Amino acid sequence: MRFLVLISLAFLVLIPSCNIGSKDLTIVSFNIRYAGDSDGANSWENRKPVVSKFLKKGRFDIVCFQEVLNVQLDFLSETLADYTVISAGREDGLSKGEQCPIFFKTSKFNLLARSHFWLSENPEEPGSIGWGAHHPRIVTWVKLQNKHSGHIFFVFNTHLSYVSEFTRNKSVLLLLDKIKSIADNVPVVVTGDFNDTPSSQSYMLMTGNWHRYFSFSDAYKISTFPASGNGFTYNGFDEKQGIKRIDYIFVNGYFDVSNFTTYDIVKDSVFISDHYPIEAKLKFNINRLERNGENKPLPKFAPKPVFETSQIIFETSIIVPIRSDLLNADIFYTLNGEIPDSTSKKYDSPLTLKETTTLTAIASADKFLTSPPAKRTFLKGKINAAKLVSIKPRPGHHFSSQRCNWLFDGRIMEDQIQNTECVNISDKDLEIVFKLTKPQHISEVYVSILVDHEICVFPPKSITVSISKDGSNYMNMTTVENSDPFKRREGKVHLLQRIKISGEARYVKIRLKNPGSCPLEYSENKEPSRMIIDETGVL
Repeated sequence: MRFLVLISLAFLVLIPSCNIGSKDLTIVSFNIRYAGDSDGANSWENRKPVVSKFLKKGRFDIVCFQEVLNVQLDFLSETLADYTVISAGREDGLSKGEQCPIFFKTSKFNLLARSHFWLSENPEEPGSIGWGAHHPRIVTWVKLQNKHSGHIFFVFNTHLSYVSEFTRNKSVLLLLDKIKSIADNVPVVVTGDFNDTPSSQSYMLMTGNWHRYFSFSDAYKISTFPASGNGFTYNGFDEKQGIKRIDYIFVNGYFDVSNFTTYDIVKDSVFISDHYPIEAKLKFNINRLERNGENKPLPKFAPKPVFETSQIIFETSIIVPIRSDLLNADIFYTLNGEIPDSTSKKYDSPLTLKETTTLTAIASADKFLTSPPAKRTFLKGKINAAKLVSIKPRPGHHFSSQRCNWLFDGRIMEDQIQNTECVNISDKDLEIVFKLTKPQHISEVYVSILVDHEICVFPPKSITVSISKDGSNYMNMTTVENSDPFKRREGKVHLLQRIKISGEARYVKIRLKNPGSCPLEYSENKEPSRMIIDETGVL
């Protein structure tokens, strides 16, 4: 699993060199609350003047709504007469059901492309429902170009299901896949009601972004100036209800966020909606710096090299291809765990490893800083077929059928983000018990642990290994302590923990102690840390 970072030189060509123009973009996300009959004093008819005043007073470039019915779309179109609107009903792709419209200033942007897809196993099928949701869930997107500056960017707007975390996780994974296929390596903004808080896994998937996905950031968290407003978005038409932030504006690395505002508007006891609108002021970051009237490129790190195999266990030998996602990059490597430099061996063809090896590689290219090192340990030994006996805490019921067999296949994860559900534990210690095909002598237990500081995924504080011949009576063999589980590591890392023991056994029990709350440098709210295990076994 790797953190993919690419630089799009092609995108820079799209920016006219003679006229950079305005780099500012003001965008709003607003769950307007559908026009129902059960909201009493906060009925749509009573809220319309409050909504109208907010929209007309604000100088917004783009406004993305959720829960909009046709009668409301007509009102919004009339109120925002200077805007172009792109919208479709979630029930039929036309006008039936709730919509997630995107309004943009007609005078400022050219519409280059537009479409919709559904959060389901059949995303191109209008009205399709996915993963246990009660209703269809739609994503509306546009590709826009600033008429004055030439900047080209995408906006994706959606509203996730409230049914379950599983449904939202699947929806986010599909959303990321579709963004990659539609808008790979260009500026992207994602808005919407995600029906989940920042401590949820769907949020962490959205902001963590694993192998193949570009990183998204929560505009609220990266604003240059402190976010203004009350800090929550869902009110339920009750000022005492304000405890949740579930509406978001996410941006990728082509944007800086200068300001973020939550508009907690209540007029004469009438709420603007059961959600408060949020606004982000964005600036395009095209990796250029004006100095003495000239545009100079900012130094960028070359992307980390990629080992093009997920296998980490081999019996006789293993072939390891290495690539860089940067054209014309040179790759240098070492086979002893040391950090390579330009005097190290230069990679020119796939490496053949015949012994346990810690392979470390860097990428170097003209006009780029040397990449962070990519490191992986490859173990020589026989893959021992094993069967999972138990996991504590037990994973969600909808994952129990998977049996987590991939834990014992000798390969680390590449794209199977959802599989981490089996052993993705938040704020709790973890215990894994597995059974070998037959009793045997064990000399080593290994555990591949994922580390990603951005989403509070850290290694355990300690690992304890116990073995048993009958599955009932266990002998504690050793405990390995980690003195600094929060040690800074670059990007997403596979940390292979090798634990030496010696004994006869058929059952192995591994206990991993949670390191505790995330330090303030990683989480302003001291969120609970998570542990993710993607491979384990014995030699």
